Amino acid sequence: MNVKIHIILILLASVNCLAAQTIPKINKKAIAKDSIPLQVKDSMALMLSAAQDSIPTDSILQSTDSLGLAQKNLTRDTILPNQQTVAMSKDSLDAQVQYESKDSMIYDIVNEEIHLYGGAKVQYQDINLEADYIIFRWSDNSVTAVGTKDSLGNIKGKPKFTEKDQTFDAGKMRYNFVTRKGIIYDASSTYNDMYILGQTAKFSSAGSDSLSVDDHVYSCNAIFTTCDHPTPHFGIRSKRQKVVPDKTIVVGPSNLEIANVPTPIWLPFGFFPIHNKPTNGLIFPQDFEYSDRDGFGLQEVGWYFPISDKIDLRLTGDIYFLGTHRLRAFSNYKKRYKYNGNFLIEYAGLRQESSETGEVSFQKSIKLNWSHSQDAKAHPLRTLGGRINFQTSNHQAANYTDAQRTLETSLSSNVNFTRRFPDKPYNLNISATHSQNTNNRQMTINLPTVKFNVNTVYPFKSKKPKPKESWYEKISIDFNSEIKNTITAKDSTLFRRQTLEDARYGARHTFNTRANYTILKFFRFNTRANYTETWFFKTLDKTYDLGYVSAPDTIISPADTILIGMDTTFIAADTTFDFSNSTYGQTLDSIHWGWKPLRQYSFNAGISTTLFGTMLFKKGFLRGIRHKVDPSINFNYTPDYTRENLGYFKQVRTSVENDSLMQQYSVFQNGIYSAPSSQGKQMRLQFSIGNRVELKYWSKKDSSFQKFNLLESANLSWNYNFADPETPWSDPNINARTNLFKRITNVSFNANFTPYTTDGEDNPVLLYKQNKKLVEFMDASLNFSNNISVSKILEMLDKSKKKSGNSSSNTTTDSGGRSGESNTPGARKKNSTFLQFFDQFSISYNLFFRWVKDPAEDYEIISTNNLSVRGNFQLTDKWKFTVSQIGYDFKFQRVTYPDFTLYRDLHCWEMSFSWRPTAGTYNFGIRVKP
Repeated sequence: MNVKIHIILILLASVNCLAAQTIPKINKKAIAKDSIPLQVKDSMALMLSAAQDSIPTDSILQSTDSLGLAQKNLTRDTILPNQQTVAMSKDSLDAQVQYESKDSMIYDIVNEEIHLYGGAKVQYQDINLEADYIIFRWSDNSVTAVGTKDSLGNIKGKPKFTEKDQTFDAGKMRYNFVTRKGIIYDASSTYNDMYILGQTAKFSSAGSDSLSVDDHVYSCNAIFTTCDHPTPHFGIRSKRQKVVPDKTIVVGPSNLEIANVPTPIWLPFGFFPIHNKPTNGLIFPQDFEYSDRDGFGLQEVGWYFPISDKIDLRLTGDIYFLGTHRLRAFSNYKKRYKYNGNFLIEYAGLRQESSETGEVSFQKSIKLNWSHSQDAKAHPLRTLGGRINFQTSNHQAANYTDAQRTLETSLSSNVNFTRRFPDKPYNLNISATHSQNTNNRQMTINLPTVKFNVNTVYPFKSKKPKPKESWYEKISIDFNSEIKNTITAKDSTLFRRQTLEDARYGARHTFNTRANYTILKFFRFNTRANYTETWFFKTLDKTYDLGYVSAPDTIISPADTILIGMDTTFIAADTTFDFSNSTYGQTLDSIHWGWKPLRQYSFNAGISTTLFGTMLFKKGFLRGIRHKVDPSINFNYTPDYTRENLGYFKQVRTSVENDSLMQQYSVFQNGIYSAPSSQGKQMRLQFSIGNRVELKYWSKKDSSFQKFNLLESANLSWNYNFADPETPWSDPNINARTNLFKRITNVSFNANFTPYTTDGEDNPVLLYKQNKKLVEFMDASLNFSNNISVSKILEMLDKSKKKSGNSSSNTTTDSGGRSGESNTPGARKKNSTFLQFFDQFSISYNLFFRWVKDPAEDYEIISTNNLSVRGNFQLTDKWKFTVSQIGYDFKFQRVTYPDFTLYRDLHCWEMSFSWRPTAGTYNFGIRVKP
């Protein structure tokens, strides 16, 4: 066996000598990228194949690497026929090295190198290297990569190295596949949103299985930053840095630089987490604010807690130098394919100092926000979601100065749970709602509200299809049931015991049946019958106290006392009274506990149709007018609920002197549901006429016919009550609505008239009987409102100029004498820039007139007349000026809450400055973008 091995080694040496004599020595410096001779390549491949064919099959095969080239002093780990093994060389690789280039390759056999040009790539296991020029040396299994210069002297194809989660960009680099170590010059690496730029860096890794403690990067004279600009605008520079990928960055003594200028801020050392998992961390203050009331303050400073992959917690606060403070807890939560939402609770202690006495007091308030949304894939039959927006003591307006939160006058909440039943015509809904007026601090909470609804069904409809339905098959029924509890109180008294005792609760069940028919092809006839049963558990009883005396000027002397009436106040016998301002008797309210049902029913029948009137024109701009009229007549019947036998209404005495002066009241007054009508029996015949006017015109721009609604709607309605012999006619009402200037301005009008007047004894008399008038004006209102962007206004004005063609600066004349728009690039660019400057900037205007008929003198009232502006001025690509709110109230002649913000984008920084003159606050913030 030893003899055979020696023979094989001699043969291999002979082949190497022959190759050295046959192939000339190649100088890589003298050979261009594409200049390797074809015969050299062919002879090299022939030599390698001949060398492999000359080896006996039962001998130890000479090892070849993944490049197909003979490795130096390497053998395969081959099992010989006699089961003997030969150890692998320590320099051998564990896998193939794959390489390619878009331009060309040069094989340097003498120096054992491969040169890859133009978009070169080398891949080994989980290592990827890309560069414009790569040299691979199979003698020591290493690569060198650099970029190349183009004709303009710019570097292209800089090396990019990727191994597992490590990524490096460099000017030049070397790497060894065996030792798994490398060196980088002008290194640039990225970890999540952090960037490290170093002059020189060395790195190594333990293996391809996973990252370990041996995976690290050492940098020299590097800067650590979150700015992705090639020349960072800021950073922390240190002489030495150690990076453990997916774990942390450790720096020694370091200095903060801004715009490559060192600052006096030094750090002795630093640790920066760079793994993908959320970590605890300090939340730096976002803004710095000043106000005359609170002084200087820091906003949003706190700590972040990543509780789990599904939920986190953010604890922050605002601190002001004069004592005002706020604490808040904010949490996001999410479970994939199930639900997501967030929760916020905020407490504020507002320090207030009296300008007169100098006394200091603290106003405490709470804000609660919760938002929850269920994923559509979570459950096909159950849905839970909603939003809660709740506060006490006018928390937002008292603690914040921005226009949006300061001017918000109402808050609302709504949380719903819905349960659907498969193949069943009913569903269940449980909800909680909340409404709050921030001006008077009145709050209404409905908790809970349970609704059980049965969908509309047709009980008499045939299951077999028929060519024509019978009249009874069109009858439908539906049923709704509701249980409700309502709490009404001020936000300051919400959590008191009395508030819970004053809660109103009850239940209501509604049954409806309907039927719709078509009569004589053009008339729609519909009927409806309704039955509602409402359950009250608290009713009202009123009694009159005859012994009550109110004497505000009473003088009490220490003598014998007497008891007057039912009053429990002891009054001296020789007391003198001043009865000029005294009152006698009072009405006492008491609550009667117990179940009391309210049963109501009604019947309605009506007939309606639609009429069209059309007028067409063959020439001109206007081509047609269409008038649509919707007349209808409805009859409605409700019984008299004031009958004594029903027990829905009672009477109470209102005078001490006259026991015949009585007042009627409902026992369901102030209940959770509305009390029945006290107007008695109703047999109303209602008349209504609806109108709509449309225009048809020819558009030259689109070369087509277009429609325009001249009058969106105009309705006239009144009714006649057969059950009221004295005043059967109701007050006629007219309301109209339309849009102007391409739906920019909304116009609404409402007017009320009366058909009655009074005689000498104040009895109602028909106007027609007295002065032959049908109706007389009572009151009317007219409202104009619009909301339009400034860019839209300028665009409309620009189109008007184009159509008019009168502006010499915007028109040109062709050879035929026709004028048109100037189409010069400068003019188009100027108009585009001007419109872009006003983009997203809007103007809102609201004007409300009211006219009232007064017996002495008619007068008009302007209830609302204000103009408000809001939006953004994009001054430059980086500067933006925001007007959150500014307006002028023409009625009270004052500016309405201006709110301005100036914003600057500094690439990796951002700066903002806000000014709210009404609140007297300044807010400044400068922060690094994460």
